[in-house]
Order: sequence, then structure tokens, then C-alpha cells
Amino acid sequence: MLFAFFYTPGPNWLPGKSVNEQPLQHHVGYMLQQHAQGKVAIAGPLVDNAGGLNVFRTETLEEAQAIMAHDPAITQGVCVGEIHPWFPLIIADLPDANNVPGA
Repeated sequence: MLFAFFYTPGPNWLPGKSVNEQPLQHHVGYMLQQHAQGKVAIAGPLVDNAGGLNVFRTETLEEAQAIMAHDPAITQGVCVGEIHPWFPLIIADLPDANNVPGA
């Protein structure tokens, strides 16, 4: 199953700082680990600095919840998150990340 993870600023989000200036290094490392395990389908920050969006491939909602529960962005309070089961109805070629405005 696919699950959409929505991240929004949490209590330890640095006000006035872009998403790229937030203390998310451990979160990025954790996401890379999840990617290496085949669980991350797509992930990245929102270019309007409102947080981030990740789509995970897991067998169950409980597995997705466990991933988020151990995510340093969540455990360190930089972000808060919510998870929703997701069914991709339409899939198109994604733009090259180097050509996305604000990236």
C-alpha cells in the first residue's frame, strides 16, 4: 500500500527560516535509510516552506505509523505529521528536480 506523509512545522521549527535551514539532517539520513529499504516512493520538501511530503510503500498502516513515529523530524519536534492511505489515480512524468521553481 501507499501512504502519504504530510509534514508541517512543529514546535521546534525555526521561525523565519526556510525548510532548507531547518535542523533536518537526521531526518534526511533516516529517509535515505528508508529509501535504501525500498519504502520511500517519493519524498521532498514543499518549496513554499510549509513542510514536506513523502509517499511510502509499506504493507500496513501500522508499519507506516511506526516509520513516522521514529522519524527524527517528528521525535525532535521540528515537524508534526499525519499519514493518509493514498491511491495514485493519475501518474505523469515528474519534472526534473533541477527545473522545479524554488528547488
